[in-house]
Amino acid sequence: MPYTGLKSFLYALLRFPEGGFGKIGEMDVIQWKEEARTKLLPAISQPTSLLLDLLAAMSFVEQIDIDQNPLSEKQICHVKAGLGDGLAQILLDKNAHLLKVKSKESSLQNLVGTSFNLQQYIDKMYPGQPVIVDNWATWCAPCLDAMGKIKAYRKDTDTSDIAFINLCSESSPIEKWKNVAVDFDADQIRISEEDFRQIGEQYDLSALPAYLIFNSKHELIDTLIGIPTRADFENWIKIAKQ
Repeated sequence: MPYTGLKSFLYALLRFPEGGFGKIGEMDVIQWKEEARTKLLPAISQPTSLLLDLLAAMSFVEQIDIDQNPLSEKQICHVKAGLGDGLAQILLDKNAHLLKVKSKESSLQNLVGTSFNLQQYIDKMYPGQPVIVDNWATWCAPCLDAMGKIKAYRKDTDTSDIAFINLCSESSPIEKWKNVAVDFDADQIRISEEDFRQIGEQYDLSALPAYLIFNSKHELIDTLIGIPTRADFENWIKIAKQ
């Protein structure tokens, strides 16, 4: 078989030999691994503890990442008792992130399929308030870098009277968008590719990330393409409040 990476190999192994392995569900991890060991014996004479741990962990990963189903309290206890600290922590971190996504899911605005006008939106939602719009995409590495920097800048700056909008298009897969968006304190909006393109043309944005800074009257006072420095950010806050 061609090499496809460890994750793909483990996913394939979960469905092999014939019949595959049942989902781990709320079964005791040690018991599940013993059943997996027995099933592997015709193909692998001595399945290692590491392989069995990885298979059990991947079954939980499938539940969290693919099924989008958080671990139950019973499963969490089984993870802690049946897997090494490293694997257990990876699963618990994944589970915590999924819970975070689900708790904030209702605040994420997926407006693909509806008409979106940025000027009308900020006039309606943020009257008399300065607005900073971050145009980004999940597949844009500099965008993610820039978002992290903005998050850090905000910790040291009073932005309580500034509205932040993170705007992306349907080119960002919806599940990836949700997973990233929940980590940032902003009005998270996903719009159609056509509306996103029109905003880029309207404000002459030729690349991502791209920023639009509006004052309290919602007049455009600055734009930036690329990763903003702390000086850029502090200047935006200063001029937006004037």
